Amino acid sequence: MKHKVTTLFSILLTLLLAGCGDGNIRLKGKVTFSDDDSPLEAGVVMFDNGTINASGNINPDGTYTVGMLRNNDGLPPGDYRVLISGAARLLPCPENEDDDPENDIYPPPMERLIDRRYESYDTSGLSIKVDSSTKLYDISVDRP
Repeated sequence: MKHKVTTLFSILLTLLLAGCGDGNIRLKGKVTFSDDDSPLEAGVVMFDNGTINASGNINPDGTYTVGMLRNNDGLPPGDYRVLISGAARLLPCPENEDDDPENDIYPPPMERLIDRRYESYDTSGLSIKVDSSTKLYDISVDRP
């Protein structure tokens, strides 16, 4: 009996990790700035429908691919709210007088790359209905 339970569990786990029959939509896109169409070079595009959370890391060319368990396994059809997180870059630090890293008590300064409203599902204004015809979701964002 124990062997049957273990086998059944292994089959279920394999199906889950395989994407449960591949009903997921492989979604990708590009994030660009509204003023000049240049790519956003950092951050994460995040999708939420109240049950499912998925994300895609933004590449230096602005492209991303959505995944739930893996980077490109897609997401199930449905209506999703969208936000962009982590769109920032490190600023050069001023030289410390003593150059002792133990005295650096403050985090490195960061420059926000996009308007703050994109960091919340409630204020981003971004949403998408994902279905079998949806393959691409390009996003245009404003600078701070």
